[in-house]
Amino acid sequence: MRALTLTAIAVVVSGCSLFSGSEESRRAADQPTIADLKPAIIEDQGEETVNINIDEVIANYTDLLTVVEDPETRTKILYRLADLQMIRNEESSVTQEVVDYSEGSAAYFAVAISAYEGLLKKYPNRAENDQVLYQLAKAYDLEGRRDDSFNALNRLVKEYPRSSYFHEAQFRRGEILFTNGDYDASQRAFESVIRGGAKTGFEQQALYMHGWSLFKQGEYETSLDSFVKVLDLVMPESDDLDALSKESRTLVEDQLRVMGFAFNYLDGVDTVTSLFARVGARSYEHLIYQQYGELLVKEERYTDAVSVYRRFIELHPLSKWSPYYQERVIQTLIVAGFGSSVLPEKAAFVKNYGVTSDFYWRQQDEKVKAFTADKLRVYIDELATHHHAAAQTLDRNVAAGRNGRAKGLDGKEISAQQARTAMRDEYASAAAYYQEFVDTFPQDPKAPQMVFLRGETLFAVQRYEEAIVAYEKAAYEYQGFAKGAEAGYAAITAFDELASGSAEAERAQIELRKIESQIRFAQSYASDPRAGAVMASAAEKLFAMKDYPRAIDVAQRLTQRTPPPDNASLLGAWLIISHSQFELKQYAEAEKSYSRVLALMPANDKRRGEIAELLAASIYKQGELMLAANDVNGAIDQFLRVGQAAPTASVRANADYDAATYMLQQGQWDRAISVLNGFRQRYPQHELAKDVPAKLAMAYRNTEQWDAAAGELAVISQSHPDGETRRESLLLSAELYEKSGQTQKAIDTYRDYANSYPEPADMAAEAGYTLSELYAKANDPIKQRFWLQKVVQGYDAAGSKGSDRMRYLAAKSSSVLADDAFIQFKSIKLTAPLQNSLRSKQEAMKRAMAAYKKTANYRIAEFTTRSSFRLGEIYSQLSRDLLDSERPRNLNELELEQYQLLLEEQAYPFEENAIELHEANAQRSWSGTYDEWVKNSFEALKKLFPARYKKSEEIPEFSENIL
Repeated sequence: MRALTLTAIAVVVSGCSLFSGSEESRRAADQPTIADLKPAIIEDQGEETVNINIDEVIANYTDLLTVVEDPETRTKILYRLADLQMIRNEESSVTQEVVDYSEGSAAYFAVAISAYEGLLKKYPNRAENDQVLYQLAKAYDLEGRRDDSFNALNRLVKEYPRSSYFHEAQFRRGEILFTNGDYDASQRAFESVIRGGAKTGFEQQALYMHGWSLFKQGEYETSLDSFVKVLDLVMPESDDLDALSKESRTLVEDQLRVMGFAFNYLDGVDTVTSLFARVGARSYEHLIYQQYGELLVKEERYTDAVSVYRRFIELHPLSKWSPYYQERVIQTLIVAGFGSSVLPEKAAFVKNYGVTSDFYWRQQDEKVKAFTADKLRVYIDELATHHHAAAQTLDRNVAAGRNGRAKGLDGKEISAQQARTAMRDEYASAAAYYQEFVDTFPQDPKAPQMVFLRGETLFAVQRYEEAIVAYEKAAYEYQGFAKGAEAGYAAITAFDELASGSAEAERAQIELRKIESQIRFAQSYASDPRAGAVMASAAEKLFAMKDYPRAIDVAQRLTQRTPPPDNASLLGAWLIISHSQFELKQYAEAEKSYSRVLALMPANDKRRGEIAELLAASIYKQGELMLAANDVNGAIDQFLRVGQAAPTASVRANADYDAATYMLQQGQWDRAISVLNGFRQRYPQHELAKDVPAKLAMAYRNTEQWDAAAGELAVISQSHPDGETRRESLLLSAELYEKSGQTQKAIDTYRDYANSYPEPADMAAEAGYTLSELYAKANDPIKQRFWLQKVVQGYDAAGSKGSDRMRYLAAKSSSVLADDAFIQFKSIKLTAPLQNSLRSKQEAMKRAMAAYKKTANYRIAEFTTRSSFRLGEIYSQLSRDLLDSERPRNLNELELEQYQLLLEEQAYPFEENAIELHEANAQRSWSGTYDEWVKNSFEALKKLFPARYKKSEEIPEFSENIL
């Protein structure tokens, strides 16, 4: 049990200290104690530890003295017993509800004091006496013996300058000196502690009291340096006072308060500024400005307080505390009653911390951002409202002004121009703040209203482009905004104002943008009573700008509105639709739309005729489109439908004409005839009527109505403006009359042609020759020969210009005329007296031979061989006629025989000529010409020269190998 007790004492002694939980108690416990001695007996680990109170420990140490003989150990026990007495006295004092350390409480510490005094007396030079002096000074202090305590401390610092208790002793001395009002001495005591630094454990308290010592001596500026050092030690990194313990916060607040007093005693805010210029910036600097400002406010030094707050803002514009200080400026001015200065400071708040500031975008602290946002939300609204109201006041004042004068905002009279300038400035400021609000709080419920009001202010100062942007944003970007429709309509109005003040070149683009705005308004606010008129205006403008697809779209939506628009608006919409469809070549749709227009249009409306024309044109254009798509029959049907839908339309003439034309192309002759005759009946004076005869002529020819066709061609030949067409038509008319069997009409028409158109000569020759044949059929040989002669003369006159056909016809005609001469030659009989009749015969012979030579000269083979044969026959005929001529009646037989011989002599040369000519004609067969007249020449030669020619013809055989 004894071993257990010693062990317990060692444990308790090693754990005891003079000041529970204090730095000085820790240091006392670190001094060597009885626990450092090795126990005589090892502690029994198997037994439980026994709780021993301080009285038992003291008793144990007292008992220990009776068994310990070593002087050093006994001395240590005595020192420890003194400390234990002090501890017991302190514990006893703590347990009392009321602790009184006055002279009547000496019983608490008398034993400890007596023990310490005994030790000092008995061991005056012992090293541990610094601790004894420290504990003795404490005991004196606790008993209220301050002077004795002070003397003990003085002895400690004097005799033990290296003691671990030195700095605390100096600190306790400083406190006593400060309490006694010896501020200079206390200052030096605290400086001694401060020089010990943080390791003393009293640096903070010493600095604090050092500052107060200087302050009490009037050394305000120097004291501030110590106070700053205290704050450096106490303030947390966050600079948040709430993070401090209650005691530390109290210390800091007291420190800030006394610093405020120092500033007041010096140069106020300038001292604050110079302090940090001297000691350097501090994170808690804002607290010093804050507390000093609040001190000034309490003292009702409002202007000075505002200066303090402004100085911080000036020096630290981007500090997270800056907006708080600007708010303090505002609130201080409000408290001070400086109302006129409040609004500019709110404007400064917005400028310095609003969305356009550097501060706004650099700030990361969420609390600061929230605080700033709350203030901005209020102040921007207030500023915008203020400037808007001011602008409206000036606006009214300008309107009410007279003689170029108006009242300003202060009620004083100024020039109207000055008032207008001020008004524009106020509107501009309001607009800027409205925008600032939206930029800062885009999702705020007030944002739509702010945007709208910005539009109103911009409109008021004729900044229409910007006003439009604001109005449209308010109208279309904020769903459910109560004034959305008003904003949308205001944008449209702003476009009108913008256009009226813009250059001509810019108006088209503005007008286009206005239309977009109108469409957007009508779509977004369809139920608005103005939407119909806006939509109609947009449709009209789109049509005027030739934006037909969109004009149709807008106008159609107008027709579909519920409730439907009035009849006039509906009619206007359908007019735009139909006209636009027509311009877009949507002719089928246009036809339907024009029909709707006519259905809506009153019967007495003067426009009905025009719409009927457009309806007809729509149908007609459908036909043209079908033609382009090669649907000719479809096009014909469309053209004919024009007359059905709009009988009086001017385009019907073209439609009927085109229908007939394409019917002709398609071979629909009977339909074409019917349409063309109808056209001529309805439009006898139409410019296209002149072409009807030609088309009818074509149709009649293709239906073999030759007489009718000829009649139409005859009309053309008389009426057509083109001479060539008239000529061709007259000739064709003659041909068709001839073909129809109308011989007399054919003769009359050919004669008209031949007499009217000598050119082209070949056609004239054809006509003349045809006339000769028609007269031949009519048994009128005289007229026949007349036109044959015309044919020959025509070719002869043409010379080298004559065509081969003309030459042929001339040869043929000449051949007929030559045959007439041959017949005449042949018909003349040779009678006595021969000389007389022979003369006539010879004259006829010359004429016949000349005619045949002329015919041969045309070098047409069939007529050349014919002429050659006839020339041989003339000689042969003359030879025969001579031999067969009438004999004179008074000749005897001899004379008659001689006369016969004479005739034979005269006839022989002619026969030889005949043989020669026939032989020449027959020889043409050698060159491949073997026609009727060559054959006839061979037959004639058989008779004239039988010895040579009266044998069968030998036709050479050609080898098939000859190519």
